[in-house]
Amino acid sequence: MAAAAAGRAHGAFGGFLPQITGRLGPVREYEAATAHGGDRGFAVLHLGAPGGEVVAAVTDGLRWHRLGGAHPLELCCTLLTEQAEKAHRIVVQVAEMALEYGLALTSGTIIHGEQPLAPDCEPVGVVCAGRPFIDAEFELVHGADGRVELQILTLIPATAAELALAAEHGADALYTRWSDFDGDLADLARPSAA
Repeated sequence: MAAAAAGRAHGAFGGFLPQITGRLGPVREYEAATAHGGDRGFAVLHLGAPGGEVVAAVTDGLRWHRLGGAHPLELCCTLLTEQAEKAHRIVVQVAEMALEYGLALTSGTIIHGEQPLAPDCEPVGVVCAGRPFIDAEFELVHGADGRVELQILTLIPATAAELALAAEHGADALYTRWSDFDGDLADLARPSAA
């Protein structure tokens, strides 16, 4: 039932669900847009291989809202399996903020918070990026005609020092630092790379 409800796989954006399940694993949970009363404007899918090390929380429905940017948008946050609730919270907070304030999120957007994203962790914000964990083709969903119809931005939790580096030198400087980093970007408990 979750997979049937998720992604509205027919018609426009029909490649969304096959793309995310093909790269992230099957839908493990589906939280409807109305799960907490009212309609927040998007559902949340939890995807990952059974017994896998990571789980992804992905919005399902942001693409129906006008948020600016070149393409309709969905958000993804991938964290260690034991941090699944935190991935969910991060993707929901950023999606709600985007809808409330009409934010046009793009690759390289920096969202800085004042408090850690979770207790006992350094990250205080996120950087919107293409996926660091799988091939770059994940970010763009193509329609049957081959044209890009949807963009999936990955929310990568970042520490205050990492966000400062990105703010001063651009997101590419942070991506370079992360590519040289031995830590696991999917772990909220990781040390800062900056």
